[in-house]
Amino acid sequence: MNAKLIPEISYLAGLTCKGRFGKNVVGIETRSDKLEKRFIEICINHTGVMPEKIRTDVGGYGKIVYTYNSRLSKELAKIADREVYIFKSRDARSAGYVAGLFDSFGRVAKGNLYIHNMSAADQIMLGNLDIHTRGERITGISSLMALIEGISIRTSSIRMPGNERDPHK
Repeated sequence: MNAKLIPEISYLAGLTCKGRFGKNVVGIETRSDKLEKRFIEICINHTGVMPEKIRTDVGGYGKIVYTYNSRLSKELAKIADREVYIFKSRDARSAGYVAGLFDSFGRVAKGNLYIHNMSAADQIMLGNLDIHTRGERITGISSLMALIEGISIRTSSIRMPGNERDPHK
């Protein structure tokens, strides 16, 4: 896969960057059918994974969708390890990575957005993209939404304060 880093691969790297499935496994755990479908689509269309190699199981949180692919796992881990250097400007690649990170690890609680288990590198990378954080909490919500709108599956469920009063939205 040593091809050019495209937004879809960046998105996949964001989805799987926390490496919770092991060394040679690329996967997600989700309750969202849309996210499951998108993961499978990207794996098949952009990484060369054969459809019969993608497996689905039931996990504690939802469905676990994964594939055993050591080459792809290493490539995605390399992207995640270099996130601060790769994703420094607000472009399609950065938007894809942040959207994947948010779709897989983002949470909404008490009117705030969080990215679960956000590392120091994640915070630096987001800061470089003008998305401010405080710990795991996103304080630059409008900047985040402007970057990942149209890419992230979860942005449609986020209500920004004031939108309910804006007749043009």
